[in-house]
Amino acid sequence: MIGKLLNLTWYQLCWLACCLGAGRGLVWLGPVCVAVLTVLHLWFVARDRTREAIMLAVAAVFGYLVDSGIVLTGFLDFPDQARLGGPSTIWMVALWVAFATTLHGFFGFLRNRYVLAGVIGLLTGGPAYYIGSRIDAVTLPRGDLIGTVVVSLVWLVALPALVWLADRTWPRDALDAPSSTSATTPKEQLA
Repeated sequence: MIGKLLNLTWYQLCWLACCLGAGRGLVWLGPVCVAVLTVLHLWFVARDRTREAIMLAVAAVFGYLVDSGIVLTGFLDFPDQARLGGPSTIWMVALWVAFATTLHGFFGFLRNRYVLAGVIGLLTGGPAYYIGSRIDAVTLPRGDLIGTVVVSLVWLVALPALVWLADRTWPRDALDAPSSTSATTPKEQLA
């Protein structure tokens, strides 16, 4: 349980670094924090670093596409000081990577629970972007309420999709210490 709480804490620190950094024009701060988290996660936590790295990379591409879609439809934008890349930004992609590290950690309880993941995505996704807009990291050009609702609806689908990805890439107990005496084969671990 301590490992899962540390996982959530690290993610929250990365969220703050990404959003506060972007809001203050320090767009490099979040990606640096996420890079440190990712290295620590892969080195100390992941049993199969290659598979976990692939999952994090797929989550990064997925996040870039999701946020770029929201930007291109006019429901999300970035103030000048928070721009680095486009249509979505590098620091937002880094944030998706940081979030993906929680899928086998803190959010491991969502394994095969796609409806619950959808509800959590609906209730937390939009408000996270709204908070980001209050600290000048993002803007919701069509209004706070409409932007928050649209992003919430996107996360209604996005979080179950990420959980589905995590379910196919790694066992539920990925935050447990690597076991050198495991009697199961990698194929059995994935079943």
